[in-house]
Formats: sequence, C-alpha cells, structure tokens
Amino acid sequence: MVDLQPMSLGYEEGQDVTQEVLKRAEKAHQYFHNKYLELVASGVEKELRGLLIFHDSFSCTRT
Repeated sequence: MVDLQPMSLGYEEGQDVTQEVLKRAEKAHQYFHNKYLELVASGVEKELRGLLIFHDSFSCTRT
C-alpha cells in the first residue's frame, strides 16, 4: 500500500484540473501500465491480472 501513495492524484470532484494533477495522472497511468506489463510477462492469467490491477487501483483511490 505504501508504494501506491505517490499515485494519489490530489484531486477532488469539482476541483479545477491543474497541470500538477495532469502530471500525477500520467505518472499513475504509467505505473499501472508498467505493472500490467510485468504481470503479462510473468505469465499471470488474464483474469488474475485484472483483479490485481483493480485491487491496486482501488487501494490507490482510497488514499
């Protein structure tokens, strides 16, 4: 969970989208994309990959 802290966007609904929020969104996208590619390369089943990514992204949005 600690490694997901930097993925927090620091954004709340209704707030203006700033360049900083956009940078954080791109960073989060790259992090999860790379994590997905690692799971693919390691041979993890497709259904399990989806569950792992969902778990990480849900945990990230709750911080």
